[in-house]
Amino acid sequence: MGTVLQGGSGKPGIERISRKKLAGEPTEWASRSAAISLQLETGFQTNNYVPAPDSLRVVSIGEGIDSSETSCRLLGLLDAAKLAGAGQLGSDHFTHALDNLHPDRRVRISFQKGFNTFALFSGYPQSNTLSWSDRHQHYTVTCLSAADELLTSDPTAQVFARSMKQNSEAQWNPQAPNDALVWSLPLAYNTFDNDFGVRGNRAAEPVDVVMNGSPVQVYLHTYDGDPAGQVWNFADALRNLLYFYVGRTLTGFSVSEFFEDTKTLQGQPPSTTADPFERRMTAVVKGISLRSMNVKEALTVLCDAAGLHFAPQVRPETNANGVAFDYFLRVWATLGRDEAAVVTKRKQMAEPIVDDLARQAPFTDISEDRVSAIIDANRASFNATVTKDSRVISRPKFVGAKKRYEVTLLLRPGWKPFAQLDDLTTAAAQQAALAFWVGEFDPELDISDQPRSIYHAKHPNHKSVSDIGRLWVFPDTKRYLFGYDRQSRYTNLLYDPYSAQPTPLGRAPVYLDSDIGGGIPLLDVQSWVTRTRPFLPTIGRFSASDDRSPIVEFNFNAADPILAMQQTDWVRYEGQALIDTTRAALWFVEDNLLDSVSLLSDPSDANSTRMLEAIIEGRFAVRVTCTIEGDGRLIYEPTTSTVPFARPRSQIIDVSERFQLNKRRGQNSVLDAQPTDSDPQFETRDDTALLQAFGDEHMEQTVHESYAGPVKVPWIDHNWLLGDSFSGVDGLGISFSEYPQVVRKEITFDPAVGHATTYILGDLRSNPESGLE
Repeated sequence: MGTVLQGGSGKPGIERISRKKLAGEPTEWASRSAAISLQLETGFQTNNYVPAPDSLRVVSIGEGIDSSETSCRLLGLLDAAKLAGAGQLGSDHFTHALDNLHPDRRVRISFQKGFNTFALFSGYPQSNTLSWSDRHQHYTVTCLSAADELLTSDPTAQVFARSMKQNSEAQWNPQAPNDALVWSLPLAYNTFDNDFGVRGNRAAEPVDVVMNGSPVQVYLHTYDGDPAGQVWNFADALRNLLYFYVGRTLTGFSVSEFFEDTKTLQGQPPSTTADPFERRMTAVVKGISLRSMNVKEALTVLCDAAGLHFAPQVRPETNANGVAFDYFLRVWATLGRDEAAVVTKRKQMAEPIVDDLARQAPFTDISEDRVSAIIDANRASFNATVTKDSRVISRPKFVGAKKRYEVTLLLRPGWKPFAQLDDLTTAAAQQAALAFWVGEFDPELDISDQPRSIYHAKHPNHKSVSDIGRLWVFPDTKRYLFGYDRQSRYTNLLYDPYSAQPTPLGRAPVYLDSDIGGGIPLLDVQSWVTRTRPFLPTIGRFSASDDRSPIVEFNFNAADPILAMQQTDWVRYEGQALIDTTRAALWFVEDNLLDSVSLLSDPSDANSTRMLEAIIEGRFAVRVTCTIEGDGRLIYEPTTSTVPFARPRSQIIDVSERFQLNKRRGQNSVLDAQPTDSDPQFETRDDTALLQAFGDEHMEQTVHESYAGPVKVPWIDHNWLLGDSFSGVDGLGISFSEYPQVVRKEITFDPAVGHATTYILGDLRSNPESGLE
């Protein structure tokens, strides 16, 4: 039984506080019971605890708000035994006594108040520090709160992807929310720029989910720039973050209190209420991106921007039996300095317990029989402080680049049906429509005398009709549904982002395989969400002298656009196409649609078929060969490691600049011949195997406990060289299972003691070789 901050009485468990006598008051405060109980879990997730040895005692417990950690420090056996008069002890003594103090087993600290048990701390040992000299040995253990651990290193608490609906509004599956995570898009709440200010990327309506048996609602994302996008307030953003990265993943994890407290604040405009919590929760998020961080880091960013505060804590009271602790996250807001009083409104949310994923692998103790003889002489003159850090990442997630596919896409008219261009079924109507387009714009004449010249690009009012005949799109969003039914020429190419038609996976595909010539694997494309996908430069090219601009082609005999995709009579457009960088669209930059040479079937023959003629007669088609971005990334999460701990610790490692997937499979692509290109990075590339090799190597180098600290020799010493390993001290019972290396050497002078040499020990495995691309 240990004690916390033992009082002046010297009696364990009793704290007495005295003060000067005041009139009408007793001379001494009443004795307060402060019986501290320190317990150790017997095994990983057993929830079975035993009292700690008497030689262990709690020396401090600290809590902090926002990004600070909650931790405790324990005084270990060596000094405790000396205080009891036991004399010098070797490593075999404290190794046995501290056998349960390792990162797989929780430390629990509580105190008794009357008949109730209150929790002070519940967490995991993180680092062990051993100090020695010729007169002193000291051993301490630092433990981190389990609530902090869950929010920082649990495999499900790593923030990266955005939550979006799949292709059908009716096919949201709250039981499989992982399907809604789009890894190509970062988790961002609104966007902001100086031209447009805050632009929302929140879906208009929330979706229903169930947590702890109760129905709640969360908002999902849409794509950046969605005209229907709504703005996120901080209540919406926090609910989204906590559901997708906390509440939905850990068994027994409850965020229902926070959801209940904030449900009326969802989607609300900024509030002017005096309540600081509601005012900050309803404030608009001014563009925040949370990619490649853990939940605690994400909470820090969001709460800091909102003027909120949070603290992961252990719940103060245990259950009726006094044996189980759980955790919660407290969030609150304070009034500003210029307001009348400082008050708080506290909210509880996110009560985590460790997840119950497979933990079959038992803890394996590391052998202690490797004792080096590096310093077998004058060892009593050495002094050092070496810390063993057990915060190893045993479940890293390596995230590579977005998957990219070179494809050929059939485009649709991007303008609303126009009477002088579309759906003309008789020869007379077609001739009249063609006559409508005759004429140049003459800037010398009055505009009112040449009304049709507004369709000429140089007309000052041309912008209002600039899409007609010029804008061609692939409908990556439902914005262009009006362009489908032109003489039923495009209806068979199913693209309906919110189609109710069932598919084998329960979703309607965004890009059909027949539509793009087999360019994207079926299982990939069927899970894509509706969002903008601009035409990106091609991956391949015909020769090193060519650029990689998207290749635009015309077909002047495409009575059936579907069949035309298989034909060979496509003509490459040699004019100027303006590629939209925000969506799948392009414009023909031509002054006159009727007479432009670039819009002829044979630019060398002025009498060949003109584009407008073919459109009016219903036999014109446009396609583009380009690269589009998928929703997935190269992701590798090793499932096995040599780390001897059962409890996983995770972290996202972003290597998106190094490992890529670029596929060129479109059978209809003009680049299908696999051209010769002297620059191999633009050919087909799949770094999946390289990413896995890199991940395995990185994990193998970094999953072991590390040692670091200074070792001081009281003279000028040349026995150790940079890079030498240090494994222990013979005779003092000090050994290390993993050998730290000398990373720095310092020679210092003190007039009182003379010269000394200090060797700084570190673990060079934290910087593994990475040249595996």
